[in-house]
Amino acid sequence: NAWSLAHRGLVLLATKRYTESVLDLEQAIKIVPQYGWAYYVNGMLMAAQGKTAEALELYSTALEYDPELSGVYKERGLLYLDQQEYVKALLDFNHLLSKWSDDFWVYQVIADTHYDLGNIKEALETYQNALETIGQNAMIYNEIGLIYQKLNQQDKAIRNFKKGVRIDPKSQNCYANMAISYRSVSDFTKALSCLNKCQELDFPRKVWLFAVRGDIYSALGKFDEALIDLNKAVELDPEYVWAISHRGSTYFSNNQYAEAERDFIAALTLDPEDKWTLYQRALLYQKINEFEKSREDFQSILEKDPENYFAIRG
Repeated sequence: NAWSLAHRGLVLLATKRYTESVLDLEQAIKIVPQYGWAYYVNGMLMAAQGKTAEALELYSTALEYDPELSGVYKERGLLYLDQQEYVKALLDFNHLLSKWSDDFWVYQVIADTHYDLGNIKEALETYQNALETIGQNAMIYNEIGLIYQKLNQQDKAIRNFKKGVRIDPKSQNCYANMAISYRSVSDFTKALSCLNKCQELDFPRKVWLFAVRGDIYSALGKFDEALIDLNKAVELDPEYVWAISHRGSTYFSNNQYAEAERDFIAALTLDPEDKWTLYQRALLYQKINEFEKSREDFQSILEKDPENYFAIRG
């Protein structure tokens, strides 16, 4: 029957057996031409194959036959996001919110869409609505903090991250993001404390943790501790450019010039467009009197960014 065919089509879709899936879904629709759910699954099948126009048409047909299919609004909204059709995406997500009012994800995607549109006030209001509907929640305060962090309003960001950890003392993301905000305002001691708390809570992004904490140790002049953490980060991910270049910067600050040059070269081999590393290497070459090499690095930065103040000054 149509129900069995459509559900088998969904299973085949999940296992990426697309050709078999579409045969089942088309047969289900042939049996019941107004079977909205089959159109919905067929839309997901088209989307999985990158056939956006076909997927959008199928989603619209699914809603025409069954307006209560909430999942369609989610999938279509996400497709609109991929197409950068933010207004259409918001219409679908807001409709979804009327049905899934206690789902944090819906508030998050609406707020993110508003943010992408530059509607900062609306993004913050969305999370305020979430607090009023869902209740006090560390994830919501973390997202509010991230908005303020992106706006470089670090005091407000920290305030919200703190609210998050008061609600949930094991909120790893709040501690991690609070560390970044403290680092942005050069409060390295508090940033270090937050990262140590992340480690205590077994934060899963260990490469990131070691890299950022190593950089903060370096800013505090604790070069031995910095290199221990940065070495761990690079061992875990040998192609992590940020960790390699910041290890190079730590070597540079500790007057270990050969090691610094080695890391800067390695980082730029992985990412030749990394202007920060080029700038650090240019400064290193100045320091060791390799002025021609320094000039070449500054010139490379200016070719990528003609208005770069530091390269012009260099």
